[in-house]
Amino acid sequence: MENLDIALSGPVPPNPSELIMSKRAGKMIEQFKKDYDYVILDTPPLGLVADAMEIAKHADASLYMVRQGYTKKGMLDVVNEKYNRGEIKNLSFVFNYFNERGKYGYGYGYGYGYGYGAYGNGYHENDKKKSWINKLVSLTRKLLNRK
Repeated sequence: MENLDIALSGPVPPNPSELIMSKRAGKMIEQFKKDYDYVILDTPPLGLVADAMEIAKHADASLYMVRQGYTKKGMLDVVNEKYNRGEIKNLSFVFNYFNERGKYGYGYGYGYGYGYGAYGNGYHENDKKKSWINKLVSLTRKLLNRK
């Protein structure tokens, strides 16, 4: 796309945190901010690994993606704590996969996840696979509710 540049991370190095925390990486991000109108950095969720907090130091704003029925309430507590301590500035939340009907019951989940990407499940649990009969029932309900 015209006027869009993307810098991909490439293969995962043996020491990603050390590279991100280096002075050279900080200088690179600051140079990007001088050269471009907008710089978007995609990181692991805050609080899970040190990488996100290190990159957040360079950010003018932080967007935290929250998926209904997926993101654990405890992880939002971690983000709120970091915001209240001033470690994150200009924080906004993006609610993804929002279902206005909601679900029966209370809360956003329980427990804490550990790891990121290949290291574990992080802030969410794996989606359960639906059987073909459950998929058929769901599809039928959707079609009947379209009227």
